[in-house]
Amino acid sequence: MLRRNSGFFLAEMLLSLTALGIAALFLIPSLGFLWEKGERISLEKNARQLMYSELIRTVSEGSGPFSRIEKIGVTNYTIYIKQSGNGSREVCVTYEHPATWTGTVCGFVE
Repeated sequence: MLRRNSGFFLAEMLLSLTALGIAALFLIPSLGFLWEKGERISLEKNARQLMYSELIRTVSEGSGPFSRIEKIGVTNYTIYIKQSGNGSREVCVTYEHPATWTGTVCGFVE
């Protein structure tokens, strides 16, 4: 006569929990990396949006060199216009996040 198995043995349950723990050991750091990468992409996207809006404003108004700071969330965005010696102008946005993420996005004024 065969005995009917109605559940897990203790060894099977421990093996399943160990496998789940090992999988979590590898997945949790990769999720943190993906979250950080997403934050950096979001910061750069905001910087590009500020740069493009400033490019449009600079072209339409013909404004000169200036510098201003905008704060979105906890990130500081510094918007400024650089002028080179040959007369070309460039709008740049530098972002600084408290988690030591910094970067610069620039675009030429035509």
